[in-house]
Amino acid sequence: MKQLIETAFTASNGVRILELAEGVGFILPDQSDYSKFGITAAKAEAIVEWGLAKRDAEIGRWRWAENPNFVVYPHERGVVVVDEKAGTNGYYQRGEYTRSPDADAAHAYFEAHPEPKPWEDAKPGESWKLREEMAYPGMAFRTEEMGWLWATGRPVDLTRIVDGQRVWPENAS
Repeated sequence: MKQLIETAFTASNGVRILELAEGVGFILPDQSDYSKFGITAAKAEAIVEWGLAKRDAEIGRWRWAENPNFVVYPHERGVVVVDEKAGTNGYYQRGEYTRSPDADAAHAYFEAHPEPKPWEDAKPGESWKLREEMAYPGMAFRTEEMGWLWATGRPVDLTRIVDGQRVWPENAS
C-alpha cells in the first residue's frame, strides 16, 4: 500500500499543509467544520507560502525566514542576495560581513549552509587524523558498515570534529 501523505509543510502562521503523494493535491487538516466549505484567510496565506516554498526549492533559491522579502541564490564563490520588495541585489562571499539587511540575509544563509568539511566526503577505507574540540588529534577510519570509528573502535561524533587531515590513501600532489 502506498503512502498517502508525501510531505508536510507548516507555514509561518502555523497552518499545516499535507501534500498528497504523486502530485494528487494537498489537504488542510483542521478541526473546524466551516473549513469543509471554504478556506480561512490564514489557510489561503499558508497555501501561497507553500507554493512559494515549492518554487524556491525548484529553482534553487533560499528564502530568509526572518525577512522573506530577501532571497539568496548560491553563486560560484558566494551568493547573490535579492530584495524582492525593493528590487535591489548584492553579492557576498563567505566570511565577508558588512552591516546591511541584504548582508544580514547572506550571513544567515552561510550560517544555515556551513561549508562541508573534507572528512564528510571520505570514502570507506580512508584513514584520517581527526581532532575533536579541545582534544588531541586521533586516528579514525571510515567503514562501509559502521561509518566513522576511532582506532579504538569507538564511534566518531562528527559534530564534534573541528579539524582533520587524510592520512591514507595519501593525497596525490
